[in-house]
Amino acid sequence: MAQATTAEKALLVGGVVAGVAALVWAWWPRSKSGVKRVALIGDSYAVGLTGPMRALAKSAGVPFQAQGVVSTTPAQWASGAAACGPCGNWVSAFAPDVTLAMLGINDLGYSPAPPVAPYQQIVRKFPNVVWVLPPLMPNDRLAGVRSVIQSLGVPTIPAMTSGLSFASDGIHLTNYAPLARWIWSHLS
Repeated sequence: MAQATTAEKALLVGGVVAGVAALVWAWWPRSKSGVKRVALIGDSYAVGLTGPMRALAKSAGVPFQAQGVVSTTPAQWASGAAACGPCGNWVSAFAPDVTLAMLGINDLGYSPAPPVAPYQQIVRKFPNVVWVLPPLMPNDRLAGVRSVIQSLGVPTIPAMTSGLSFASDGIHLTNYAPLARWIWSHLS
């Protein structure tokens, strides 16, 4: 019987590795949506989304953690400002497949657009960022924010443009469940 060549040995080892990888992939527990772990960071919208997102994650068998801090901005999250507490320092240890960034609504006063640097820092600071574009609001002043987010080169969840009920301030929602379902549908 002839000895296997180096190339034949490499093909055999490669085949074994591929077979083991296929077995692990088939065995590895996955959620119903295909996403294994989701983190959510952000401002008051993240606060409002936490409950409905947690319920959606639980029903899909997906570990979920969130931190929302009212009135915070991307600059505060990027710099680790005291205003946002731990500013997501837990996210890397949680090791999410997706870090949803629900930030930018408090940058609505910038014209024509907010500075891009804090947004870029968030993308570098957190793993697997998927940015949720702020929904279309009455008298919307967030086109510049959406433009900055779309320039980052990260996946985005499109702005929800209808089906939302806004509070009297024209900014916050009276019910975050429709937005949570919109976001979740884009993770599947």
